[in-house]
Amino acid sequence: MVVFFLLSGFVLLLPFLRGQAPAYLAFIIRRVCRICLPYLVGIGISILVITFVAVSKKPDLSPWFNQSCGMPFNGWIALEHISLIGNIHSNTYNNAIWSLIQEMRVSLLFPLLFWAVSRNKVITNLAICGILSGISELNTRFHFEDSNGDQTGYFFTLHIASLFIIGIMLAKYRETLVRWCCCSRWDCTESPWNRRSCFCGIMVPPWEAPCSLCLPWDRTRFPRF
Repeated sequence: MVVFFLLSGFVLLLPFLRGQAPAYLAFIIRRVCRICLPYLVGIGISILVITFVAVSKKPDLSPWFNQSCGMPFNGWIALEHISLIGNIHSNTYNNAIWSLIQEMRVSLLFPLLFWAVSRNKVITNLAICGILSGISELNTRFHFEDSNGDQTGYFFTLHIASLFIIGIMLAKYRETLVRWCCCSRWDCTESPWNRRSCFCGIMVPPWEAPCSLCLPWDRTRFPRF
């Protein structure tokens, strides 16, 4: 899931870097359509199955599997799931939805994250990531907030936000990172295969990577810390 959140931050930033950043309302509507609508269909199916299909607990299986088996229908918890961004009792119907809850929360704050990252140096942004994840870990140890479901608490959102920030930085400095990672013993002009060998395909499609990206490592090209 770490890679999932890194990629979310990476992909969401690309329109901003191209000068095609949507208005905030349009951005939120797109995220709701992309995340919430499929989620509502999925959680609706889960509620119907849990409510009307008799699934007994299996002693041979783990508590993680059995926690949703045989649960009676609860209207308040079902309505709670519609909001998506709350501290939901996700283990009642589908404990895998925690990632969508966290994704939607951070998406609401994404333009603010982009603004903050763009104003700070790399080392400052990494320090912010460490602080956010550290606060989240403190909650894990001292229980300032109890999570009603599997990783649905608001403190855990701070850790997810730090992963988004790292994804934003990867997108912002992607060309610099490609130059830094390229190996000078391969020539990207020979074939698309060699472009992949030179790691141009990590953040830029191999068939679009210009030769200028495959330069020997030059410390001066890395962003100033």
